[in-house]
Amino acid sequence: MARLERPVAAFVLSLISGTAIAIGGVICSLWTAYFLTRWMWGMMHWWTETVFGSGFRDIVFVMGLLGIIFGIIIIVSAFMLYRNPRQHEI
Repeated sequence: MARLERPVAAFVLSLISGTAIAIGGVICSLWTAYFLTRWMWGMMHWWTETVFGSGFRDIVFVMGLLGIIFGIIIIVSAFMLYRNPRQHEI
């Protein structure tokens, strides 16, 4: 491939999707860290224990962390694709 034949569309789409996934993971993690630990206490405490069991908060937090990790992996892969287009099959 010549220098001008870079996969620009694939790079841009991968960059946008990786950023969206990472931002979604950050929002998910912050939501569980703030709202499910502070906001849902008080009069509705029994409701939070039955509906949002202790495992729910942990599962959502881990899903947020996985979103951050996978978003970063996609962003790094997009830059690798743009910098070295000959190895696009890897």
